[in-house]
Amino acid sequence: MKSKYKLMNAAEKELPERIARYEELLTKAEKDNETRVNCGSEDFILKVDDVQIVDKEKAAALIFKARESCAHSGESVLVGEYNGFDIYIEPSKAKLTFFSQEPDYEIVARGKLSYSCSCGENNGLGNITRLENLVDKAVQSKCDDLKIYIENTTKDMNETKAAIEKPFEHDEELKQKESRFAYLNDLLSKDKQAQEILSNEPEEDMEIEYSDQDNGEERETVAAARGHGRR
Repeated sequence: MKSKYKLMNAAEKELPERIARYEELLTKAEKDNETRVNCGSEDFILKVDDVQIVDKEKAAALIFKARESCAHSGESVLVGEYNGFDIYIEPSKAKLTFFSQEPDYEIVARGKLSYSCSCGENNGLGNITRLENLVDKAVQSKCDDLKIYIENTTKDMNETKAAIEKPFEHDEELKQKESRFAYLNDLLSKDKQAQEILSNEPEEDMEIEYSDQDNGEERETVAAARGHGRR
C-alpha cells in the first residue's frame, strides 16, 4: 500500500510541480531567445559602458583582464554586454579535485536565465569563440531541452495516474490476510477470556492411592491440600 501512496503523491504533487517549474523556465528561456534574435548582429559587438568594441582581440583582452580580477577577488566581474546579455567572468561552481587545486573560471551570459561555458586562461580569441557559441547556441539548446523535459515528465505523470487506477496486484491476498488476522485475534481474545474464567474457579480435590506403609503421612498431605483449596 505504501507504494500506491507513493505513486499518488508523485502523480498529484511531485510531477505536476516539476512540470510547472519546467514551464516557468521555458518561458524565461524563450524570452532570452527572443532577445538573442532581436539584439543579435552579424558582426561581433561587445558593449562596455557606452563603448562598442568590434575588435575581437581587444574584447579578448578585456575578458582576460576580467578573469584576473575575478581570480584576485573571488567574485563575479562584469565584462560588458553582448547580443542583449550581460557577460560576466565568475569562479566555476565545479568542485576542486586532488588533481585540480586551482579554481576554473566561467564566461556567464545573463538574461532571464544564466548560461555558462569555460573561460580559458589567456586563451585570446578562443574565449571570443566560446562567448559567441554560448549565446548563439546555448540559449536555443536550453529551450529545446526544457520542451523535452516537459514532454517526458508529462508522460511519466500520465503513466503514473494510469498505474494508480489499476487494481493493486496483491489486493485480494491482502484482504484474505486481514480477514484471517481478525479471525485469529477473535479466537485469541476468546481463549484469554476462557483462561481468566478457569483461573477463578476453585481447585478440585485430588484423589491419591495410599500405600499401607505410609498412608498416614499421605493422608495428612492430602487433607492439607484439600483444606487449602477450600479456604
